[in-house]
Amino acid sequence: MRGLLTACLWLALLWPAWTQTGPGQVEAVQFYRKWKKHYLRYGPEAGEAYILIGPESRGGGQAPGTYSISEGHGYGMLLTVAMARFDPQARADFDRLYRFYLHHPSPQSPRLMAWNQTHHDQNSVSSASDGDLDIAYALLWAGQTWGEPYGAQGRAMLPEILRCNVNPKTQMVGLGSFIQPDEPKYYFGVRTSDIMPGHFRAFARASHDRRWETVLNNSYRVLASLQRQHSPRAGLWPDFVTVRPGQAPQLVPPDYLESKDDASFGYNACRVPFRLGVDAICNRESRAIALLKTPTCWLDQVTHGDPSKIANGYTLKGARLSPHWESSQAFVAPIALAALCIPAEADWAGDCWDFVVTGSDLEDDDYYGNTLKALCLVVRAGLWRQL
Repeated sequence: MRGLLTACLWLALLWPAWTQTGPGQVEAVQFYRKWKKHYLRYGPEAGEAYILIGPESRGGGQAPGTYSISEGHGYGMLLTVAMARFDPQARADFDRLYRFYLHHPSPQSPRLMAWNQTHHDQNSVSSASDGDLDIAYALLWAGQTWGEPYGAQGRAMLPEILRCNVNPKTQMVGLGSFIQPDEPKYYFGVRTSDIMPGHFRAFARASHDRRWETVLNNSYRVLASLQRQHSPRAGLWPDFVTVRPGQAPQLVPPDYLESKDDASFGYNACRVPFRLGVDAICNRESRAIALLKTPTCWLDQVTHGDPSKIANGYTLKGARLSPHWESSQAFVAPIALAALCIPAEADWAGDCWDFVVTGSDLEDDDYYGNTLKALCLVVRAGLWRQL
């Protein structure tokens, strides 16, 4: 059984993603239907929809009354357009999400989305880079799927992201549109999970702006430097890092932005294998494959091949952040995707995907873990479109 699964996984990796069919698609669609039923909510205004996050979610949103965040909104738009072939309501749902995005701009630009949505104050907060990047990509994808005006709106976002979210001194994606030079603590901050090589590549093509190529190459250099200098054994990345011109990236102090573990592989950096996995699988990017090899092999070894033993967070030296075993799909599913890219880890990939597909269900995780699982299933099934 394992040999058959391994063969299927490698066939999925080597065959062009847009031509794939098979059981991986069935699993992705089935889980998406459960995800949509639970997290896609209509409202609050007529013709709108948003992605619900619960109070227990690891996906952010500390303000009282938070019901949705731009990060989740971007994920929802990506998943909805990815399911265009399988869900007859996909375009109508995407349109509702699109209207909600348009009605909740950040103060810095009407093209960017306020990151935290509450029942009290919905439009006064700045944007977050991850939400902006995913929304722009989803709109470009929708433009290729359904035509304009989606693509035009996605292209219109790109110069605004460069203006508001990309640090002009380092050409790296910053934390959000609130970052200004007079805020030295955060001005050079980078959330490693905001490094989305496949997005940057697509943005360069869509806009013909070579600054996106610079962002892409700088991002790979930063990830490689962090792995080499701070985590050579485990190959992990920190949630946050500071990148200053002409200097090697530096780890942030405790409580830099979110918690005492901001310099560890936590609930932000767990997405890095997902983002690199997309670039490795869809673009055969050798830099992504090289970066994924060490953490994938290391986790196989330290868990003794049991993906249920992947912890929810590690120090860069490889110690678990929590003494209690937990196994969120926010950590497992991205590693399962990464393992597809490493030939020597084909058996580990099969075990990981077994656990992703059958080892947990929607009620076993929160919005964050379930949504990352849904996205990884989409990529594995060949439903992700590299633009």
